[in-house]
Amino acid sequence: MIRLSMPLVAIALLTLAGCLSSGSGTLDVQATDAPDNLDDFRHLNVTVTSIVIRMKDGGDKSYTPSSSTFDLTTLNGGTTKSLFKDDVPAGNYTRLELKVQDAMGDLKAGGSVAVKAPSGTLFLNRGFTVEEGKTTTFVFDIQVHKLGNGGYNFQPNASGSKVHDP
Repeated sequence: MIRLSMPLVAIALLTLAGCLSSGSGTLDVQATDAPDNLDDFRHLNVTVTSIVIRMKDGGDKSYTPSSSTFDLTTLNGGTTKSLFKDDVPAGNYTRLELKVQDAMGDLKAGGSVAVKAPSGTLFLNRGFTVEEGKTTTFVFDIQVHKLGNGGYNFQPNASGSKVHDP
């Protein structure tokens, strides 16, 4: 019979656990906006209820933003606002979504208007990697477009969004 010492068994179990764990890294999701039709607004308060990331091998993870309501009019000219900064599982991701609960704007011309996100979600299908022990910054560019009926809606701007991998 083979006898293993307790320290040797403990080391083997810790090594195996290390192989099974993928670790975590930090994801910093920031919002910004290129001017577009944002210039029509005095204020545009946006409330994001969750941030969803999709892993490359499937499966979504949802996170609560640390800063859920922000004034989009203050985020132009390269200014950003961190919505979420926390540890997430290390790995490759293919999509990031912002679940928008509501957005109300005060127009410079007077009055208020609700700004809509299609199906309440803004998303970008864009690959990014979160490395163990490192920070990945995802800057999500949200654009405001005026519709022919006088209303407004949001659209993600893929070319203005950037990922800063470690």
